[in-house]
Amino acid sequence: MRTKPLLCFLAASVGAVAIGFAADLYVLEHVARRDTNDTDWGQMFRSAGYIPTWCIVALGLLLVDLWAKPPAGRYRVTRGLTLAGSVWFAGVAAELLKLVTRRLRPDAEHPVLYAIRPFAEETYAASGMCLPSGHASVAFAAAFMLCRLHPGGAPVWLAIAAGCAATRLLMQAHYLSDVLAGAAVAYAVAWAIWQVHLLIVRPTTTPTTTALRAPCRVSALLVGA
Repeated sequence: MRTKPLLCFLAASVGAVAIGFAADLYVLEHVARRDTNDTDWGQMFRSAGYIPTWCIVALGLLLVDLWAKPPAGRYRVTRGLTLAGSVWFAGVAAELLKLVTRRLRPDAEHPVLYAIRPFAEETYAASGMCLPSGHASVAFAAAFMLCRLHPGGAPVWLAIAAGCAATRLLMQAHYLSDVLAGAAVAYAVAWAIWQVHLLIVRPTTTPTTTALRAPCRVSALLVGA
C-alpha cells in the first residue's frame, strides 16, 4: 500500500472534521429548514442515505451485467456487489463509531456543544447519537464508489451525496462535523471495497473493465488511491 495517498486522506479528513467542529454551532443556529423532510426534494435527497435505495440500484447493475453481451467475465457481478458492499459497510461502520463517540443529536431549542451519552447508559444503542452521520456515510459511500465505477458521472454522484448531507443539516439532525466525518468514513470504506474489486477485475481485459478506468478530472482527485 502506498503511504502518501493514505497520509493525504488522513490529513484531509482531520482537517475537514476540525473545520466542521469550528463551524458546528454557527451552522446549527443559521442553517435550518425544519420542513425539509416534508418536501419532495428533501425526501429525494434523504433517500440517498438509505441503504435499501442503493441495494436496488446495485441489483439493477447486477442484472445489467449478468445479461450483458458479450458477457462481462469476472466483472459481471462485481459492479453491483461493490456498490452494495460499500453502502452496507459504511452504514455499519457509522453505527459502530456512534457507540464510541456517543455524541447526542443537537438540540435545536438549546444549541449547546456537545451532549455526550455516558457509556453506562444504553451502551449498545446507537439511536439518538449522531457522530458520524449514518445517512451521510451511506450517501457518500455510494457516491465515491460510483465515482470509481463511472467517473464521468462524478459531479452527479457527489451532488446527490452532498444533497443528502444538506438535508441532515437543514433538519438540524446533525452537526456539520457529523456529516464531514460521515464522508471520511465513506471514503475509507469505498477505498477498501475498491481494492477487493481490483483484485477480481485486474486480469480481465474486456471493454467494460477498461471503461472503469476512463479518465475524469473531477473524480481523479477522489479515486486516485
